[in-house]
Amino acid sequence: ETRMDTIRREIFQSCCFFFIFHSFFLTILFTSSVNSEDQTCRRKWWIPPLVSVSTSLVIIFLVQMKLCRYWKVCRQLQRERTDNRALTRCIQELRMKGKSFDL
Repeated sequence: ETRMDTIRREIFQSCCFFFIFHSFFLTILFTSSVNSEDQTCRRKWWIPPLVSVSTSLVIIFLVQMKLCRYWKVCRQLQRERTDNRALTRCIQELRMKGKSFDL
């Protein structure tokens, strides 16, 4: 459960980074486009969107990988709980039959 909390926190931080990056990036992009009258800036208009899209894809990929890791840990935790319940039932049945032992 601690691992799940850690992964949840990492996912939240990645999503926050995504929104902070885009707010910062779009602010810079807007201010630079408003203030520029240069012809070279107009010829290279595709660079900022390309950087934004590539960064977005990387962050989305990382969040997806963390989600997959979260689901894997969640399944492992569920499996451990099921195994513990089965072990508890077996111990109860053995005790009902009169067997005594220490774990």
